[in-house]
Amino acid sequence: MHSLGIETDDFLEEELKEIEEGIGGYPGWMGAEHVECILGPGTTACSLSWEWLTFRSKKQAAIELLTRPCALRDSLNTTSFKP
Repeated sequence: MHSLGIETDDFLEEELKEIEEGIGGYPGWMGAEHVECILGPGTTACSLSWEWLTFRSKKQAAIELLTRPCALRDSLNTTSFKP
């Protein structure tokens, strides 16, 4: 368990997927599928901080610190991070 009291390492990923599902739930006439949801620098920093905490708590290989955020970014369809 992390110091935040959250037991899963995929918490942030699950929440971002929920944002995507919410966007996908808009009616077609709104054209939401043609607009990208860009999350700001705060979300990017939060995501990287979360990965760092997970990395440190599990003592994973250093490559995991880069692999997981890239895989998360690539798995999102309508949502992206702004540096």
